[in-house]
Amino acid sequence: MDPQRRSLTLTEVYELVQQAGHIVPRMYLICLVGCVLIKSKAETTKSILTELVEMTRGVQHPVRGLFVRSYLAQQSKDKLPDHVKTGEDGSVEDAIDFVIQNFTEMNKLWVRMQHQSMPGGPGRNEIERKQLRDLVGKNLVLLSQLESVDLPLYQKSILPKLLEQIINCKDDIAQQYLMDCVIQVFPDEFHLHSLDALLDAFAQLSPTVNLRLIMSGLMNRLAEFASEDATGLQEFESVDAFNKLSSSVSNILSSRQDLPVLDGVSLFVSLVKFAVSVYPEDVAYAKAVLDSAAAAYGGRGQISERKAVSQVQTLLSTPLEQYEAVVLLSFPSYEQLLGCLEFPARHAVAISTLKQMLKKESKMANTQDVERVLTFLKPLIVGEENEVTLDEDFSEEQTLVSAVVHLIECPDPDEQFQCIAVVKDHFQQGGIDRMKLTFPSLVFAGLKLVGTLQSRGEGLGEGKQLKILFRFLYETALTVGHLSTTNAAINCFLGCAKAADGCKEADLSYEFYTEAFMHYEEHLGTTKKQSDALQIIIGTLRDSDNLPKEDWDRLAKKVVSYSSNFLRKQDQCRAHYRCAHLFWKVGLREEDDQVLHCLERALKAVQAIRKMSDITHQKVGPVALLYVEVLDAHIYHHLAGNRAVTLEIIQEILDAATEEVVKEEVSDSSIDVRAYFERTKKQLEGIASPLTNNGPTTAGSFSA
Repeated sequence: MDPQRRSLTLTEVYELVQQAGHIVPRMYLICLVGCVLIKSKAETTKSILTELVEMTRGVQHPVRGLFVRSYLAQQSKDKLPDHVKTGEDGSVEDAIDFVIQNFTEMNKLWVRMQHQSMPGGPGRNEIERKQLRDLVGKNLVLLSQLESVDLPLYQKSILPKLLEQIINCKDDIAQQYLMDCVIQVFPDEFHLHSLDALLDAFAQLSPTVNLRLIMSGLMNRLAEFASEDATGLQEFESVDAFNKLSSSVSNILSSRQDLPVLDGVSLFVSLVKFAVSVYPEDVAYAKAVLDSAAAAYGGRGQISERKAVSQVQTLLSTPLEQYEAVVLLSFPSYEQLLGCLEFPARHAVAISTLKQMLKKESKMANTQDVERVLTFLKPLIVGEENEVTLDEDFSEEQTLVSAVVHLIECPDPDEQFQCIAVVKDHFQQGGIDRMKLTFPSLVFAGLKLVGTLQSRGEGLGEGKQLKILFRFLYETALTVGHLSTTNAAINCFLGCAKAADGCKEADLSYEFYTEAFMHYEEHLGTTKKQSDALQIIIGTLRDSDNLPKEDWDRLAKKVVSYSSNFLRKQDQCRAHYRCAHLFWKVGLREEDDQVLHCLERALKAVQAIRKMSDITHQKVGPVALLYVEVLDAHIYHHLAGNRAVTLEIIQEILDAATEEVVKEEVSDSSIDVRAYFERTKKQLEGIASPLTNNGPTTAGSFSA
């Protein structure tokens, strides 16, 4: 094929290959040489392209014809004229005509494949057609890649011809695929300004074409376009995009009475995503979609098809990502759509809604909002019969439910209290297993309100608000105490005791302490629970500044007795040195003898563990760690000014702790103990050697 060697021009070669004997090889040769001829500019591009697209009609076998025309499109794609002005090689309009003509012929061949007689029957034809569909679709991709194609040219010369061919082919597979291709390959801006033509074409498609996929694809593309271009709102409003799409969805539902529920709901899902993306600040558009969906499906009873149920859940949850749940739940259509779902689906929607509210910290400002939200969350608050209430998922779920009360934020304290009372009424409907997990949050919400009233200077003797509030707290905390065997009740009672102490109500505070101690004795059966609870009791009682001394001493004595009741010596040790903090609060309570008494008990407990280890020749407990902890406690009280904790005592404990740490076998835990010991010893830097009992000085240092 070398024209120089054979003295043939490219034009002559082009004419020569047209004389090849077999039609299919001839067409491939003609396409190849014709494209080379275009590249050499020996002939005009327009004339060669016209000839090529006409000559390929010689192959009418559907499959062979598709591949020949696909080869032509592939070879010519970089040789098409791509400029507006008409030149020797034509213009972009000539390129458009060539591609559309080739596309039209390929589509006809593709549709004809459906009617061929094949061994597998019609089903086999459909499979082969779907395998070859990309050959046809590449023509649309080629059109979208022409850089000179602008919106007016697209609307005038491309879209009308494509839609005409798609509609007239009257083939389900072709219409479905090609409409999707049009939506996917051309720019979103083109679709936005050509909505009328597209939506009109959708209405003319075959009744068996799945419009859900096509419409959803278009709306999803436009929604993404809106989310990426925040300045494009005016553009969407100028073409009235939402109303056009909404009307089109309504027309589809009314014209196709047998449309599956899945398809119809999916259309509304795509439409609400479009509304949320285009109008993120205006909930009215999302409301319009929900209203339309409720009108279409709200009165049909419960939806049972799994995929359709999933789409309804998506329809309800999508607006929550952008708008406040309290606002959405005020729409009657939201409740109607929720009524279409069976309990498991309503339960799932309630959880997703609650998580969104907590994530966004959506506030409820009045009792109407609270009632509305809690009614919506009823599947979580009340549940259903024979449900499992002892697993971890249930506990996590009820933890989320309990957080609802903390979303209440009313400007008026009376309204705030009424809202909390409404929440309590709803929580009481959930039964014992739920109440023991949700009621503690009511107590702490009430305590927060106590702080608000205190900040306004109100006391129990000055108004009814605090009296009513503390009565509510007492009743609710008692309920928690009766239902729960965890430390939740202890936390509630102690929080109330601290709040009452802050209001200078000593008798009320003492009553709450009494309830906490009774719960400690009667319900906390494990050492771990008791140890954790005792630590909280000690911290709360230490900060109680307004109890009469006799009452405070009685409570403190009780706490010390609890420390002696632990079975394990190591628990006794830790409880005793923690109790020492009760008796030392600078400026309020400085009982150095009591502090020393608690520390001595802690030291005796660790010494007893050491003695038992020596007798049994086994490690009975974490002796080295306990010595360091006791040393740390002594140093703290010495530095706090407690003269009873002398330097001689600290030196003795330091020597014992050093000996134990040195004997500790090397392990991960021993490394932590050594690091803790070194940090503790650093507190001794600058403290005098134990020569006198006159407290810390700046001269000398400890030896270890």
